[in-house]
Amino acid sequence: MPVACGETVLSGSSGSAAFKPAGTTVCLEDHDDFPQAAAAVITVPAGHGFIVGDQVTFWEEDGGQLDTGLTPSTTGNETAYLITAATTAAPWTVTVTLASAPTVAVELDGDGGTGGANSTGHINMQLSDFTSVCNVTNFSLSLDRGQLETTSLSCGCGSDTNGLAPFKTYQAGYIDSTGTLEVQFTEDQSSMASRLLNSSLKTQQDGAAVRLYINTVCAGGNIDNTASSYIEGPITILGFSFSVTPDEVTTATVNFALSGQPTAFSL
Repeated sequence: MPVACGETVLSGSSGSAAFKPAGTTVCLEDHDDFPQAAAAVITVPAGHGFIVGDQVTFWEEDGGQLDTGLTPSTTGNETAYLITAATTAAPWTVTVTLASAPTVAVELDGDGGTGGANSTGHINMQLSDFTSVCNVTNFSLSLDRGQLETTSLSCGCGSDTNGLAPFKTYQAGYIDSTGTLEVQFTEDQSSMASRLLNSSLKTQQDGAAVRLYINTVCAGGNIDNTASSYIEGPITILGFSFSVTPDEVTTATVNFALSGQPTAFSL
């Protein structure tokens, strides 16, 4: 029978981490949040997590109808838009242009929803992809599976236990997953590392997700997910800690937990 002969083991230099910060998946009203204008200025919830430079996609959900000035994404055919402006106080809005033509303004026709009002559906606006986190010194992820006791009284003649007391029986239960990420501080407050720290304070964690690579394989200057080994899933960012001393690099440790089923598990 065939035998695997590879003896090269992975080291930490093969790994990398990519995240989506909190507040980067929002549900929008398909008419009122897309008012007619010469520029695509879209109303978003207070405290959203989008910043200038993000690429986003729009998805019609539950029968929602997107403004005809924008192209809705479908599986395998996603249209990315670039955020060129974002407010940090009320009224909360973002301005978008086509990522493929960022200097050309996108005009909203004001005909989303029923054409004059909101429909019963909505539009999901979300980041188009993960962003790698630079200056990561280490990360960890623990998957611990609980057990459920299934011990019960015998329903017939007891089996021979060879003189030993009977043992309890169990079956596997739910998986609890927690992790940490240690990053070095930089002066760039718009970096993904800084956005993760800010995400830990947000009430709404919608959109937060992680992609942790055990083996990062690159092709053509981009990460090849088909050839790489990684785990991906939605997370809740639980907080962070840091310390500052004059003779050490300033680092922060971000704590997180998977908040749902992994969306990819390729290890």
